[in-house]
Amino acid sequence: SYCEESVIKNINFNLIFFKSLKNSILSKIIYRPYPNHKLKDLMFYSKEFYYKKNNIELNTNSVKIDSDKQIRNAKLVIHDYISTSYLESLLLNIPTVFFFNKQSSFLNDEHKDFFKPLIDCKICHTDPKLASEFINEIFLDPEKWWKSKIVQDAKNNFLKLNLNKSGKMFNYLINISK
Repeated sequence: SYCEESVIKNINFNLIFFKSLKNSILSKIIYRPYPNHKLKDLMFYSKEFYYKKNNIELNTNSVKIDSDKQIRNAKLVIHDYISTSYLESLLLNIPTVFFFNKQSSFLNDEHKDFFKPLIDCKICHTDPKLASEFINEIFLDPEKWWKSKIVQDAKNNFLKLNLNKSGKMFNYLINISK
């Protein structure tokens, strides 16, 4: 099925990313698994199972710990798929990187450039090896990259265009992240 194929493609994307990171950086990443208990009645893929099977050792954090608190305390947040959480960390102005795997997530022609401004400033990554190279480069001081004018302008324009930061969607997302 499309869903199954997409999940496997995302897992493979992430495996390439993790394997391409410097070991010294991989060991400092705290990985928050998806709260699978929310999917107890559905079939799901455990990404963590595939990571272990491929000798990727991650420091995991309990999903019982408040995700909002984790995001607010992070020096850098990396989202491994498109979800509400990448918007939350962008809205909170936390250094954020997220993956957009074009092999498993699709945009119609009308929106094909939706993430382009975020790709250009390296918030959004479509290539796992380039994403890991970028993380290897900025990991010690992500704030330097994040606070640059080009990144802040791209992020703020994206949020304003898509969420109307001053409006109801901004407040809604911030409130559900608490």
